[in-house]
Amino acid sequence: MLKIALATLLCAYSVYGYSRGAPACVDAPRHKVQPQSSRNPYAVSLVQEAGGDWRLTIGSQGGPSYKGLLLQANQSGNLRPANSAGRRNFKSLRRGCGGPAWTHSSRWSNSGGQVSEWLFTPAEGSTLQPSFTLSIVQRFSTFWSGIVVTP
Repeated sequence: MLKIALATLLCAYSVYGYSRGAPACVDAPRHKVQPQSSRNPYAVSLVQEAGGDWRLTIGSQGGPSYKGLLLQANQSGNLRPANSAGRRNFKSLRRGCGGPAWTHSSRWSNSGGQVSEWLFTPAEGSTLQPSFTLSIVQRFSTFWSGIVVTP
């Protein structure tokens, strides 16, 4: 009986994946299913602010919620959540990442969040416009990967 309970618990954990976020930067979540091939349903915008920072918005009020994301800057600089709620709901990643990267925390996964906002400050002397690679997880078996965000 104990073996059955333990096996059930392990299977349930593997089905829900990483509710605390990706353990490392990867090209796509390893959810044992392929990413969606359809267009993702999330609004994504990247706008330069007056001070030179870039504001990246993922999702929209009243739009579909998402349980997780993996956001990677494709060049050096400082990527961070735009507000204190974001700092509580997301965490930075370093393992396997080529630039600044963030993923969701369990607090975000359980919140039914619809919008996250990010600020990016390019490295000093950079002349490139920023670009980001994004994976968005709507639920374990429904996600989009390789979304490239540019101005």
